Amino acid sequence: MILVLILFPFGELLRWDLGGNVVLKPLDVAVGLVAVIFFIKNSPFSIFHFPFVKPVLCFALVGLVSLLLNLTWLKLHDFWASSLYLVRWVAYAMLFPVILSFDEKFKKKLLALLFIDGLIILSAGYLQFVFFNSLKSLYYLGWDDHMYRMFTVFLDPNFAGALLVLFALFLAGVITHHLQKKESKMSAYIGVLLVIVIVAVFLTFSRSALLMLVAGSVTFLFLTKRKRLIFGVLGVVSLFIIVASLSSNIESMNPFRINSSKARLGNYSTALRLIHDRPLLGVGFDSYRYAKDAYGIRQGWAKSSSHADAGVDNSFLFVLVTTGVVGLSVYLWLWFAILKRAFYLYKKNANVIAIVVVSSTAGLFVDAMFINSLFFPAIMLWMWVIIGLMENK
Repeated sequence: MILVLILFPFGELLRWDLGGNVVLKPLDVAVGLVAVIFFIKNSPFSIFHFPFVKPVLCFALVGLVSLLLNLTWLKLHDFWASSLYLVRWVAYAMLFPVILSFDEKFKKKLLALLFIDGLIILSAGYLQFVFFNSLKSLYYLGWDDHMYRMFTVFLDPNFAGALLVLFALFLAGVITHHLQKKESKMSAYIGVLLVIVIVAVFLTFSRSALLMLVAGSVTFLFLTKRKRLIFGVLGVVSLFIIVASLSSNIESMNPFRINSSKARLGNYSTALRLIHDRPLLGVGFDSYRYAKDAYGIRQGWAKSSSHADAGVDNSFLFVLVTTGVVGLSVYLWLWFAILKRAFYLYKKNANVIAIVVVSSTAGLFVDAMFINSLFFPAIMLWMWVIIGLMENK
């Protein structure tokens, strides 16, 4: 597990494209090994006693069935490529029972490592923003040509912004913990770091990240009974949006940019067309790009190499189009179970990490309406780790 968190801050910098839409990442391999070792050390029946494992395995089963039913048109290679993503999703989800099985002493080490990972990603973001503020040179490798925005190790400002918001909420939890212990000096130090993280979120110029910041912060402040600070958060974000929209002539830095909004609406309409034709179990988990090929609707830039063509710019639409109504129902059951448990721990003993889980989920749900953040590996890892950390053995 320590190796997983050591590899985590490398983001998209360590990846090898094997061709045929198959990418190998050391982080994925490490997570997979952790999951395999966990399965070997535990009997199949004992695994079901862990919370959330049942909905995780049910969603995996629905994803597999959706792929099998679409073998009538899916090529065999496409089927295996899509199946690998399903295996990866299960491996990341299994991090929860793995972390739950650790003792409290080791969990504190994981908390410290998560804090260090966040610092590394933040520091890399500021260095990138100063010395490498354009992705135009990597456009031929399939990355969007984001300019004058912070995208840190993830090479995408939207996903980078989402991860930075999660780190900000994590730091807010750390501050709350130290305030409860009346350690005001440490709270002040972390508070300064929190401000630096929020500035980094602004420098991503990601509208979805800003909305996520508002949703997550409002939820966190509400649960920690600091409702007056909500107006401060709304005021700061509103001021940034006004200043950025008036002072920037660059399309990618303008909060009211039109082109990306039009592209996103087109992305949604394509997904809705496929949902209409296959509403029950979808086109097969992670086979969205192949379904578009079958429908003949991959045009223009989508025919070239791109990392933005495999999913939908909405996590819930992604689940619906690939696994249908059945898959979406099971997926929402999983998140309902997580939130139900987090609220229980929050009410029982004011569990700070449970508050972080609830506020992070609230923010992610808003963010996931505009990008496929719920299935981005770095975000999945972060969420499953903190979900595991909120639980006692």
